[in-house]
Amino acid sequence: MKIGILSLWNAASGMSIHAELVGREWKRQGHDIKVFAPEKHPDSRRVDQEDEDYVVRNYVVDKVKPYTREVFFDPLPLLDYKMDVFIVENLERMPLLGLKEIFPRLRKSSLTVQIVHEGDPSKDPMFYNFDFDIISCFDDRYRTWLKRYFPQDRLYIVPHPYHPWEEGNKEEARKKLSLPLNKKIIITYGWRHDYIEPVIEPLSRIVEKFNIMFLILAAPREGGVPQYIRELPRRYGFVEIREESPGVERLYTYLHASDLLLFYRENLPYSSVLSSSVYLCLGAGIPILFRDINMVEKNGDEIIKYVDSNDMVEKIIKIFEDGYDSEKVRKVVENQNSRVIAEKFIQIFEENLRRKFGKSL
Repeated sequence: MKIGILSLWNAASGMSIHAELVGREWKRQGHDIKVFAPEKHPDSRRVDQEDEDYVVRNYVVDKVKPYTREVFFDPLPLLDYKMDVFIVENLERMPLLGLKEIFPRLRKSSLTVQIVHEGDPSKDPMFYNFDFDIISCFDDRYRTWLKRYFPQDRLYIVPHPYHPWEEGNKEEARKKLSLPLNKKIIITYGWRHDYIEPVIEPLSRIVEKFNIMFLILAAPREGGVPQYIRELPRRYGFVEIREESPGVERLYTYLHASDLLLFYRENLPYSSVLSSSVYLCLGAGIPILFRDINMVEKNGDEIIKYVDSNDMVEKIIKIFEDGYDSEKVRKVVENQNSRVIAEKFIQIFEENLRRKFGKSL
């Protein structure tokens, strides 16, 4: 099957994470994949990973507010590909002007699929001007608002995939990354540096008890890492900052080197939202401690949730003293990993290709 994907790619973005998890799995399964990604986009914080040979960068977006409108779009790569299935991830963040011009031609020859990442009905009128064959969302929260705007027989719930289970060797990972062998390493990462400081003081309460290192992978951004973040290692000796935005393989090396993945996040103002980082990282086999907010309301006890700084400290102590049973987490991942979800999509594609074109691939 020839599958085209219009999306961010190799970027620190939930849209990109989803596209990469299913797209790379389709490639492994023998499908022909072509990714159409931006040369530049406000949401595309590129990770340190080279593009695969099936990635074409053929548009530029300078701003996404109030609406996403591209300043450059080359339609030829999409029109020349002759794909069986055309997928758009997070439609309202894509080059809608150029896409609108060629969409009727794409829909005539391909099964068209929208993967919904939008947390609420889009405020962009153009969002509703595309007649997709399939509209896929992650859970019933998304479906609740989608069914007000689109035919229900086109709506599918396909859960967000987890990265496949991939445990590693902690000692080897630490040696590879030049990290100490004798410390408990708590890791966090991301481009929102204001999510770091709220957990520093609570962690300082347990430094001596467990000899911890708080390892921050601070993704570079325009203007660099803020000075107050750069000063944290001087103020708190247990903090180490590495300015990098690793690709998936290197990120997993960091996760395998660590004892705990810690996230502090704020509630987001959407009715439908999830943490793509949880789905990307859970397969590493280490505990994930996440603030109990709407981003993880659909996650169960495969992750550990905390309500405030005191609860966070208590749960870290419990994990380090009592250990971590990863077996139940492994089952969650294996039941919903990228292989399972990619195959579920293929089944949906085949069913709808037969319905639309009277053919199967």
